[in-house]
Amino acid sequence: MAFFRRTGSTAKAIRADAARSAEIDDYADSEIEADGRGFALAVVARGTVVHAAGHGLANLRSGLPVEPDTIFHLASCGKQFTGLGVLMLAEEGKLQLDDPVGKHLPLIAGFGPRVTIRQLLNHTSGIRDLYDDDGVKQVLARCARPANADIIRTYADLGCPMAKAGIEPGDTYSYSNSGYELLGTIIEQVSGQSYHDFFARRVFDRLQMQDTFSVPDRRIGGPRCATGYTLDDWDDFIEAGSNEFDNLVGSGFFTRRRPICAATSKPCERIAS
Repeated sequence: MAFFRRTGSTAKAIRADAARSAEIDDYADSEIEADGRGFALAVVARGTVVHAAGHGLANLRSGLPVEPDTIFHLASCGKQFTGLGVLMLAEEGKLQLDDPVGKHLPLIAGFGPRVTIRQLLNHTSGIRDLYDDDGVKQVLARCARPANADIIRTYADLGCPMAKAGIEPGDTYSYSNSGYELLGTIIEQVSGQSYHDFFARRVFDRLQMQDTFSVPDRRIGGPRCATGYTLDDWDDFIEAGSNEFDNLVGSGFFTRRRPICAATSKPCERIAS
């Protein structure tokens, strides 16, 4: 699997072919409002960055523009890294994809031998996802700021529930954030490293991915990090603030956030998803 190797900052816009870059800029600018939420765009040809530019704003309140090296939350794209970590450990013979989840996480051996690592990767395990309203309450009843161990404890306390009565592992595809948090924990258990350190040392540092990291991290919220937004009930953009589930690793995206109102800078009452 090839990764783009970043060898230096692209803070300054790159436009190797002025004419083609002008066309890209014109199109990109036409798709957003000048004072609206923005994005960074890069074009790589034969291993070389030939176009890199920012468009729009990284923060609507401050008017901070997006730059070519603005850092964005990868959201559920983080699951791809979790999958990579599992496959790296499988390649080293430290786990097998068809291992039962309980082999590496004994507290949830109650899921039985048919709930495997491979099924978690494929979202076909059939286990209950804890990101519905009742599941969130169950987790937060055990810890106000849960870590992955609290997700596992919740599953154990609930008797290792499946998503629906009568469902069997492998029966159907059902997207699961909680399943990927179990995979994140397996990476930690098998490697002996935290999820953050595993990817920092074994992937990001080796590939010189200097601006890629797993949250929590001291760089989050820094001046180069773009602010995330969601829509409120009136279709206005509001900042997606911190969340009780922010310390969980593996899923890369947290479906429930308490937004910050852009007008008042105070938490909104509504839970966004």
